[in-house]
Amino acid sequence: MSVWTSDELRALLDAISDHYLYPLYLLSATTGMRRAEIAGLVWRNVDLDTARLTVSQQLLSVEYKLIESDLKTPTSRRTIDLDPHTVNQLRLHRRRQLVFRYRVKPDDLDSDGIAVASAATGDDGAPTHGFTGAINAAGTDVPIDYAHPGLSPVSNQKVDGRPYIQGTRIVSTPEAGMGTYRANEIIEVAFTFDTRVVVDGDVCAHLFLGLRGKDTLSARRRAAYQSGSGTDTLTFGYTVRPGDKDSTGIMVSPISDRFSPCGSGTIKAEGTDVEYNPSFDGTGHHSGHKVDTRSPAASSVAITSRPANGEAYTADETIHVEVAFNEKVVALGDPYIELRIGEQTRRTAPAADQGLTASLAFEYQVQSSDADNDGVAIDANSVRHSDGTIHDRAGNTANLSHSAVTADPNQRIAPA
Repeated sequence: MSVWTSDELRALLDAISDHYLYPLYLLSATTGMRRAEIAGLVWRNVDLDTARLTVSQQLLSVEYKLIESDLKTPTSRRTIDLDPHTVNQLRLHRRRQLVFRYRVKPDDLDSDGIAVASAATGDDGAPTHGFTGAINAAGTDVPIDYAHPGLSPVSNQKVDGRPYIQGTRIVSTPEAGMGTYRANEIIEVAFTFDTRVVVDGDVCAHLFLGLRGKDTLSARRRAAYQSGSGTDTLTFGYTVRPGDKDSTGIMVSPISDRFSPCGSGTIKAEGTDVEYNPSFDGTGHHSGHKVDTRSPAASSVAITSRPANGEAYTADETIHVEVAFNEKVVALGDPYIELRIGEQTRRTAPAADQGLTASLAFEYQVQSSDADNDGVAIDANSVRHSDGTIHDRAGNTANLSHSAVTADPNQRIAPA
């Protein structure tokens, strides 16, 4: 492969210095950019004030169609410093370009891609089609040559002006904190559109609670429209029902051919009859928004200590009792459990602050007046709380029902 010398390159640039594409040839010569990279360069990626540009895409011709594509290799994405002469030529090149803008309307739709009509100049120098008005050379009354071939549909420049969902977020907070909703609390979800929209009739959004695998039907919940018509954000709410459970975090359902829009009403662009684009990817699990409506329950009660001498407790020894639950709980206030010692009932005290735990520990210090030759027993349903509650992380109050612990000869208390 032959390579031009610096003299040959300089001779080429001098020869085409008056050509309208001279700045692009200069850019290739001074930066080493590929032809497709230069063709795909847009002004937003050029900063003439800092003399730098960013290469992020390329423009290819495929079967007579222009296609924007990714760069040849990942390392092709780069930032390039520009020399003063190239910066000056790019400034001049930009002044020779006219930019036309069109704001997409809600009812605009083009699934093939935008095309630009060709233009022609009439005998009188005015445009016959393709342009309106007049464009003259700077500082003169001389009209430009309007003729150009137009632009075929560009496949990656399609148009869908319908309102679309830009994003969604959960705007409610569980009342008891700890990121978990209980029965009858409302989960509120906000959908933000790219424009103002108006709600008419019954519209709703679908949430997934406790989704496992592909069983979307049993996990789907209907969140009713609450507010936001006339703005760009609509809020929907779902009232948690008894039995709902989601330990990983609720999800917002996608909207697609498989998951159809919810409700028989409409969501339209404000001031139009154009309905929103029913396409939305949904969300993953929101770990800070779980659901738990099931009350924890005591699963077992047991005396876990043994007399120090192996036969019977004596005064000042500590009897330890443990109450296990089917999920982690926290005790607030002064919970206790009642022991049956002889003919007397004695109240335990909770062990030191235990936080969120799957079992609660209680203690009782044997008194000199205590005696029980049959062994300490615990009657059924003896767990109590005088001021406070025992509940799970969602705030569901625990079911404290439990079976009795019968007298055990290994748990005797010797008389003083």
